[in-house]
Amino acid sequence: MLYEASHYSACPDWPLRHFTPKEVADSRTGEVKLWVPFGLRMDELRDLHGQPIFVTSWYRTPDHDRDIGGKGNHSGGWAADIYSNNMYELLHDVCAQGFAGLGVAKSFIHVDDNEDYMNRGKRPALWTYK
Repeated sequence: MLYEASHYSACPDWPLRHFTPKEVADSRTGEVKLWVPFGLRMDELRDLHGQPIFVTSWYRTPDHDRDIGGKGNHSGGWAADIYSNNMYELLHDVCAQGFAGLGVAKSFIHVDDNEDYMNRGKRPALWTYK
């Protein structure tokens, strides 16, 4: 199920408890695209983590994603780059949630649930960023 809005200020019936439409929205346009099952898993991650989780990037328009060299997961609404005041515990909790993709950088953790990759046997995947 996909939730879409032209701007984060126009999101009636928002399905998430811990993340706002503004956090999910593209930082350039304010457009919102959320794969709801992924968002609900993110809410569960926040419950498990027991402390705030901050979003550096969730949805990106295809143009935005292409401009920064992304692979398209953010454009599907099923990927987020996140961080916490306790990154070690966040990484532990992300692993416990079993996301399809997990990328670890110094300042954020990428999580995604790209079902297409999973169905083609390309996930789960783990990588690091330089």
